[in-house]
Amino acid sequence: MSESEKKVQVEASSQATGEQSPKAKKFKAVHRPTSESSSFWEKHDGKLVTSLKKYFDSGEYSDIKICSTEREFKVHKLVVCGQSEYFARAFNGNGNWVEKEEKAIYLKEDHPRAVLAMIFFFYGFDWSSPSFDRGDLSYPVLLVMLYQLADKYAIPLLKKQSKNFFEKHIKVIWIGSDFLLAIAEAYQRTIKSDRALRGPIVKTCLEHLKVLKQKEDFKKILEEVDGFAADLVLEFGQLNGSFKLY
Repeated sequence: MSESEKKVQVEASSQATGEQSPKAKKFKAVHRPTSESSSFWEKHDGKLVTSLKKYFDSGEYSDIKICSTEREFKVHKLVVCGQSEYFARAFNGNGNWVEKEEKAIYLKEDHPRAVLAMIFFFYGFDWSSPSFDRGDLSYPVLLVMLYQLADKYAIPLLKKQSKNFFEKHIKVIWIGSDFLLAIAEAYQRTIKSDRALRGPIVKTCLEHLKVLKQKEDFKKILEEVDGFAADLVLEFGQLNGSFKLY
């Protein structure tokens, strides 16, 4: 009997008896979890998100750094670059990226608390809770800054979240000074064609215009913030067929 015939006979016998062929047994043995890997998953409860949070706290296995003006974050390329096209290009893309060589990026122009919130987002921490340390930033202003960061660094989910949170929040705080600060910040940090924040601002102002137009601070915002008064006039005219705000 030839070797090939013997091989066929062995495989046929294995199928008949339900036994695995030597090749299959070897394959299974290679892929059987070791006690070391089992203890890893037991230690971390088998939850990837939980593990990522622990590794963020410890900095273990980190391979890149994101630096704000306040703090250096030892982070993981897989976590960050998997959610940001900008950081993916910086650390993995073609071209002469200094960040790729240094394995670090310095965000000197961005507010450090906004950078912290962005890092929290990457790792699944709740950056929107009242317990998050915003420093000198009000919550709506932080949302504006996060929206800008998400747009700047191509983080689509964070951009969507910050926009949705902002839209809901200003419906509640429209009477306060934080709303006026958010108006100025949003118009400063977004371009004219981007209506994601400007649109809800204008809509909220028109809904409460009778009250807001009595406030001196609101009138000051109308005078000082480029484009805001024009947006109000145009939207008011479309809704009412008139350009009279007062």
